[in-house]
Amino acid sequence: MKNKRLLILLLIIAFLIIGIFIYIQKKHEWKPTEENLTNYEAVYHEFPVQFLRHAFDAYLENDSSKACILQVAVTKSDGKDYGVEGIISGLESFDKDYYKSKFVVATFGDNKEIEGSKDIQIIFKDHPDRIFYAWIGNNPQGEICLLGFNSKNEIDPDKLREMLKSTEPYFSDPNLAI
Repeated sequence: MKNKRLLILLLIIAFLIIGIFIYIQKKHEWKPTEENLTNYEAVYHEFPVQFLRHAFDAYLENDSSKACILQVAVTKSDGKDYGVEGIISGLESFDKDYYKSKFVVATFGDNKEIEGSKDIQIIFKDHPDRIFYAWIGNNPQGEICLLGFNSKNEIDPDKLREMLKSTEPYFSDPNLAI
């Protein structure tokens, strides 16, 4: 009888500890502020992000008049041709179903190599199994183009989970994708 009471007491204490832990986790969960949401929504109005959507559509339609896409951004490559290991590059390297899907912008920023160009990391909503990197900038004639497109050969599941977690408040919103 004494052992039964002790076991019940230990179970109650364990449930209390678990409950407190869950409460603390929920309390510290990141939720976007109105300012964060406004800033994030603004990214979708940036010309390079809008252009990337047009580039995917042009690629799917095989219509180069709709968007400038450099051949290097199209041609399938394992990256070694460009002195880079561990990436797959070129739109041809991936299933076209990716490009039919809306995408969520994970990061958006200036490219460090060419002034005025942008690096955009995206995750496709219908296929959130990899992170893609797009490089948008001007070609030598000054026309805005998709200069490069790639993804890592090996996707680190922890990094992908972390990226999805950081974009989750936006990823699940049907209005925050293009």
